[in-house]
Amino acid sequence: MRFAIILWIEELPYNVARRTSEIGIRMALGAHRGRVVRMILNQVLVLAVVGLAIGVSTALGTSKLVASFRERYPISVLQVRIPTM
Repeated sequence: MRFAIILWIEELPYNVARRTSEIGIRMALGAHRGRVVRMILNQVLVLAVVGLAIGVSTALGTSKLVASFRERYPISVLQVRIPTM
């Protein structure tokens, strides 16, 4: 989760730097500052929501897969033996 937050925080400055010329043209043509800020934040939030949806669905699928293995191959911690040298 921390990794995702760090990536999200890093995405905003990258996105602004990449689109600096577009932002400058919009401002020169009369776009209000708030509208430009909303445009950038909207793009970042859409990216975050898509990433969240992919992450949650992957986590749920993986947990179901692991649960199915536990049902097929039940093993307790006491049955696991660590070889010694």
